[in-house]
Amino acid sequence: GVQSQQWKATLSHWFMKFLEEEGLLKRVFTQNIDGLDYQTGIQRRRVTNVHGSIANVSCEGCGREVPFDVFCEKVRRQIKDIYNVDPTAPKEPSEIRCPACNKALVKPNTVLFGSSLPGE
Repeated sequence: GVQSQQWKATLSHWFMKFLEEEGLLKRVFTQNIDGLDYQTGIQRRRVTNVHGSIANVSCEGCGREVPFDVFCEKVRRQIKDIYNVDPTAPKEPSEIRCPACNKALVKPNTVLFGSSLPGE
């Protein structure tokens, strides 16, 4: 949904963009991981994603960033559809490996339940 922009920014997201344009917005702290704030064109430096963003992907082993579109394509080709919605999905999953260290630790940069928030 995020890659295809199936989900759309809401009136609240657009209001933040309006505030930015008027010089009234200093920073947005959000717990949302969907990245809808950016559909409005809001400056990335103004948004703090407390729980990360699914639009940013990297290896948890070596830190290598992976382009979001590349990751989405790998998910479509390598991850089994457990809900049987996508007839083109593979019947068996295979690991998504890091192009740098070859470890299967590539995932969106989000804080999962039970994990600590980043120190930054």
